[in-house]
This record gives sequence, structure tokens and C-alpha cells, in this order.
Amino acid sequence: MARSVKQLNVVLEQRTSVEQKMQRAVAALESQRLEIERRMSGVGDSLRAIRLELRDALTPTGDAGGATGSTVAEFGDIRLQAGATLHAQIHLQTLAIELAGAHQRLNRAREELRAASAARKAVKLLIDRRKAEAQRVADRRETVDLDEMSISRHGRADEDAVEASQ
Repeated sequence: MARSVKQLNVVLEQRTSVEQKMQRAVAALESQRLEIERRMSGVGDSLRAIRLELRDALTPTGDAGGATGSTVAEFGDIRLQAGATLHAQIHLQTLAIELAGAHQRLNRAREELRAASAARKAVKLLIDRRKAEAQRVADRRETVDLDEMSISRHGRADEDAVEASQ
């Protein structure tokens, strides 16, 4: 193998290593994104449950009004549920901001992965071209050698024919 191809193989190994590192980084960021989405889903479910409890507490036919037989809801319970709703909304907003950051990091990492992949493919293409060129040179050299052997053999056959006719 030509020296330049061996050197390019070293570069290809390095570029492959960088690409694999980028793939791992993208996978880690994707995992983080999924975890944030899972947490958002849980907080969203909690928020819906708290709102349902608050609605039931505020309606006369709800659990709070119907269970005590009174149409007046406990003000302290309503205040606690309203606070829990507000806390869940803030947590949800915080997670949404966190998710937006995760999406930005993920998009940036994907772009870096594309660039690393393109760099690796460029080196691979260069190696393939160099190998193909080396093969063409070897084929031409072999063709020239075969032509010389054929001409030499044909020349000897002509010489033998001339000697035989004399």
C-alpha cells in the first residue's frame, strides 16, 4: 500500500473516532431531552389532578361541598391547592425552558456530528481514489509488461521462422 494511503488511514481512524464521540454526545443529549419531556409529562399530570381537585372544592356538588353537607369550601384547602397549582405551573415553565436549552444543545451536537461524518467520508473517498489510482497504475504497468513480452515473443518467433527458412 502506498505511503500516502497508510497516512490517510491514520487520519481516517482519527476522524472515525471523532465521529463516534459525537454520536455518543448526541445520544446523551437525546437521553436528557427525553428525561425532561418525561418529567414535564409528570408535572403536567400533577397539574391537571390539582386543578380537578380545586374545581371539585369550588363547586357545591364537589367532594368538599358534598362530603360535609355544606356549600362552603374550606378556604385553607383552596389556598393550598391554588399554591400547589402555581408551584406546578412554575415547575412546568422551568422544565420548558430546560427543554428548549436541551433542544438547542441537541441541534448543535447534531450539526457537529454531520460535520464529523462529512470529514470522515471525505477522507474515505480520498483513500478510495488513491487506491483506485494505484490500481490503474499497476494495471498499466502490467499491460506494458505483457505487451513487451508479447512483442519479444513475436520477434523471436519471426527470427525462428527466418532461420528455419534458410
